[in-house]
Amino acid sequence: AAAATGIAAFANMAAADNDELKCTNAAQSAWMSQDATKDLLKQQGYQDVRKIKVTEGNCYEVYAIDAQGEKVEVYLDPTSGNLVAKED
Repeated sequence: AAAATGIAAFANMAAADNDELKCTNAAQSAWMSQDATKDLLKQQGYQDVRKIKVTEGNCYEVYAIDAQGEKVEVYLDPTSGNLVAKED
């Protein structure tokens, strides 16, 4: 039950199946570079961006350490860097 309350804030962004998560239809030439994405995340308080990969739904799947020192997995729109979903 405690875990459920922790993710409630992200319930509206969470995807039931991240394989079906769709972030953008834009061509990859319009995407932010992974370096620019890392810089943006650091500006937002992430301490360590460990890995960025592209999902089938054209999202950046990012493994990082957040401002609280917790490991997080987030999905970003690669054209804007906007958070689309977060896994706990």
